[in-house]
This record gives sequence, C-alpha cells and structure tokens, in this order.
Amino acid sequence: MVQSVHIRSKTANVIPAPPLNYHKLDKRVKDLFQATKGSACFDISAHVPYEGLIPIPPGERILIPTGIVFDIPEGHSVRLHPRSGVAFKKGLTLVNAEGIIDSDYVEEVFVALHNVSGKEQIVSHGERIAQAEMVRSLVYKIFQADERPERKTSRSGGFGSTGTK
Repeated sequence: MVQSVHIRSKTANVIPAPPLNYHKLDKRVKDLFQATKGSACFDISAHVPYEGLIPIPPGERILIPTGIVFDIPEGHSVRLHPRSGVAFKKGLTLVNAEGIIDSDYVEEVFVALHNVSGKEQIVSHGERIAQAEMVRSLVYKIFQADERPERKTSRSGGFGSTGTK
C-alpha cells in the first residue's frame, strides 16, 4: 500500500512540495505523519519484526530497520535527523549526524544509531527514533580549479576561529 505524507504550506508564496509517498513492508510499521501544523519533520519509528527489542550497548553503533521504502520525488531528498528527546534522554543519536536518502534509493530505510550514553539502551518496536524531512536538492556542477581560491574576507583560521562569545 502506498501512502503519502502531505507537506503543509503556511503562505501562498511558498512553492508547494510534491507528495512524499512511502510503502510499508509490514502492516505493523507505524504510519508517517507530521505531529503538528507547524512541524517541519515527521517521526520515523523502529520496525523490529522479531522479539520487539534491540539492545544497543554503550559506545556501540547499530542499524535499526524502519520497514519503510520511500518514493522520493525527483529533485528532492529525505534528510534524517536525531530526535532531541531520544538524544537527551537515552543518549542515542545518529551515527552520521544527518542521514541523506537520495531520490534514486528505493530500498528499506535504516537508521544508524550510536549509543553515546554510559549504559545499554533498548530500542523497541514502534519507538520513534529519528525525524525526517523532505528537502529540495540542488542540481549543480563541480569543477576543479587550477588555482587555490583567494580569501573573500579578512577571516583567518578554521575550527573555533571566530570565538565562542
């Protein structure tokens, strides 16, 4: 069964997004929806077809199945982000900070979680483990320059070079 997540628009000036369709690999997979009128993202839940629990030892990383296959419109991608409550309360965050699902990926989506807490965490079937949003993808060309780019400002330095206050 194909279902759609409808992206809401608050102003007439916003170009409406095409629908994001998805397929549930199992009837137990949780439906996708935006929780509130102002929600930028929708939650992604764990799909655990066996036993219903996945233990994640401290410091370990694991791929959590979702049971979802997206049909992402061309010119868009889906971005996975950590859920703030899951990160703060359980110490579970995304391995790669942000997961990117391209429009030509049509397999089951997995969420790569990292347990940064000091104790084992359990993920259960249906638990909301990440949030996702569909975004427009720019089409651009990449060129190699023969010369190193010149500075555009007086800035110098890298990490932390602009200060903390």
